[in-house]
Amino acid sequence: MNCMLLEYCTPIWSPYSVTMVKRVESMQRAFTKKLHDVNGLTYRERLSVLRLESLELRRLKADLIMCF
Repeated sequence: MNCMLLEYCTPIWSPYSVTMVKRVESMQRAFTKKLHDVNGLTYRERLSVLRLESLELRRLKADLIMCF
């Protein structure tokens, strides 16, 4: 699934429960795990190597941008 689809209208549908946040984040976690070059790394290490932010952090930034 494209990351843009996971971020579409996040200020409107942003998950608020821990369970939903983990479910959405698990999609990016599963995708990055399938990448050959970063397969053996932890999730945080994969994000760092790929120069990505967690979906939760990107949603927080989108919420802040929307407010201000």
